[in-house]
Amino acid sequence: MFLSCFRGLHGLFSGVAMNYYRTVTFQPPTETLTNFPVLVRIQNDRMRSRILSPYGWDVCFELDGTRLPFELDWYDAGSGSGAWWVQMPTLSSSAPTSIKMLYGDSSITTNQSDPNTVWADYYLVYHFADTANIRSSVGSFTATLNEGTRTWDGISLVSNAITGRAMQFKMNGGQYTQDSAIIRLCDAVSDIREGGMTLLATDCIAYNSQYGFWMSSMDSYFNYALKGNAVTLRGGNQTPTISPDSTTTAGGHYNFACYGVDTTYGTCQGLVANGASQSCSGSSYVTLKYGLYFYGTGRSSTYPTRFGFDECRISKVSHGLAWLLYEQKNAIEHATCTAYSGEFYADGTPMNSFKPWIFSTQCLD
Repeated sequence: MFLSCFRGLHGLFSGVAMNYYRTVTFQPPTETLTNFPVLVRIQNDRMRSRILSPYGWDVCFELDGTRLPFELDWYDAGSGSGAWWVQMPTLSSSAPTSIKMLYGDSSITTNQSDPNTVWADYYLVYHFADTANIRSSVGSFTATLNEGTRTWDGISLVSNAITGRAMQFKMNGGQYTQDSAIIRLCDAVSDIREGGMTLLATDCIAYNSQYGFWMSSMDSYFNYALKGNAVTLRGGNQTPTISPDSTTTAGGHYNFACYGVDTTYGTCQGLVANGASQSCSGSSYVTLKYGLYFYGTGRSSTYPTRFGFDECRISKVSHGLAWLLYEQKNAIEHATCTAYSGEFYADGTPMNSFKPWIFSTQCLD
């Protein structure tokens, strides 16, 4: 009998179709979370070339026999590496949650991603993982490079990133003006007066060796701190302060990650960066009235800016501290090691080439 992981696991595995699974486990958050997008990463062909689609399309995820909505962020058949975002209906605070990652079905010839379900609670989601010139997006907004007055040293993809791929920018020169913004993420739309922002960034080295960057949505000019209806985040001693993460990647680059500006109109409710609650002051809310811009802090060829973007999301709802902290925890833990069980056939029969997972946990990365 031919089995497809996207049609469920029923009956016995006959060996005709290559259907396998591993169990992926997520540690409990401090509070029970619903509809949370978890990151799952694999690297260096840990699935032993059993993902058959060159695009990674024959991968899906199940919880207790029910298929979960997911989005394929990126996949590289040459290295057998990739990243997926999977919507978890519930992450219990009292015990770990385990799901099945199924793969290996030659009948799958189309992308099975369902980003509209995974990101239903978001205004926009951008993944910076495609090429040096293309960004995939979720939402009705556009993303454009905004070169402005900067001197560009190049745009490239880097692999030493949280999601496994980030778009890296290098530039010098220019001033703190709207024309010097590196990326304009969206067109002008109505203000968003309630919601939150999540930003994953990698390898950020800015002016005078400070680690950080700015993002803003001001209408006419940029400033050095929070101002009016903008959200501005940066390293150094500006407000709000974001302490650099001590995590380094395998390539030795600094790993700066800002997770979740949780705001409502009038007051900055909370900020989580690098796994800890940070100071957050000033009157601010997420606004897209004039578009959302990202720009580095390098001001001359002596102090150039280099940084990479993995992911940017703006949600429709404000999330609490437990959600924001778990975004950090999930991304960092699964960027370095996604825990998984040994390999099984679709009917649950274990493969012979691994140690029983009850004795030893392995890693996807």
